[in-house]
Amino acid sequence: MKEKKAFVLPLMISGVVGAMFVFMILLLFASALVSMGSMDTGTFIPVNMVSLSIGSFVGGWLCARFMKEKGLIWGMLCALAVFVFTASVLFIMGGEPTVQVLLRLLLMLPAGAIGGVLGVNKKKKRRR
Repeated sequence: MKEKKAFVLPLMISGVVGAMFVFMILLLFASALVSMGSMDTGTFIPVNMVSLSIGSFVGGWLCARFMKEKGLIWGMLCALAVFVFTASVLFIMGGEPTVQVLLRLLLMLPAGAIGGVLGVNKKKKRRR
């Protein structure tokens, strides 16, 4: 029974870390946009997509490093966890489910899968 639940903690930790990366990148871009003085909504959508992709990649990479196997699957599951977390924040803040939310998921899954594959295949450092 303990072996079956061994994936929950790494998946949760990597999902939270991935979501934190998303929010940190969004904060950095928002502060840059405010300092430049232009707050065009057309620039926020690509920034949002890039930050979600980077967060999913980081979360997938970290989850695969924890699990040490099946990087593609774990990366996609972690990207799904990041999506659920960020989408729930969006809906709590009053957002509505649109086609763009589905597009975000379709962008995050491959990013998490790539991060997972790279995380599993990363070699360990050798100590001399």
